[in-house]
Amino acid sequence: TADDVRREAARRIQVLLNARNDEHVTILIPNGSREAIRLLRIRTGRDWSTEEAKRAAELEAMDLAIERIRDASNAMEEAPPDDYADAKHWPAFG
Repeated sequence: TADDVRREAARRIQVLLNARNDEHVTILIPNGSREAIRLLRIRTGRDWSTEEAKRAAELEAMDLAIERIRDASNAMEEAPPDDYADAKHWPAFG
């Protein structure tokens, strides 16, 4: 069902973020957003340090990965395939 696909998407996001559980995901995503905003504020006043630039790239990559998982989920929800959890239906990372 669509709910099964959404649960699989949530599981994949949890794995991507190395989150302990769904509740931890709901903490990590807003914290990452807040960190990205802080980095953008810094960028308006000076160039990022090497560490800041690396972290900004990590946050951007995570955001893109989450968006790709959500896109895959959205594409399957109307007519979920029987093998919706198979990796072939989801973006590969790493």
